[in-house]
Amino acid sequence: MYAEPSIKMLDAINNHKPAEALQEQRKLNNVIKIITRNGGWVATMKVAMGLMASIDMGPPRPPLVALTDAQIEQMKKELGALKLLH
Repeated sequence: MYAEPSIKMLDAINNHKPAEALQEQRKLNNVIKIITRNGGWVATMKVAMGLMASIDMGPPRPPLVALTDAQIEQMKKELGALKLLH
């Protein structure tokens, strides 16, 4: 879904460049915050996979609650600002 920072982070670690690895980890942390700020992990990741990779994961099963349209639009806006939409 968003593998580039993870790959760069592992390369930096393998090349003994911890500052570069930390920079990539911070990019990942920022994206995870954007995705999960409006709900639980499963519900938000299902939406994110649809927005970022065109993978339809369907709605979360009860007792989990799906995101509202407003929450999805907010996620779309923030991920779009980072050019992460598919």
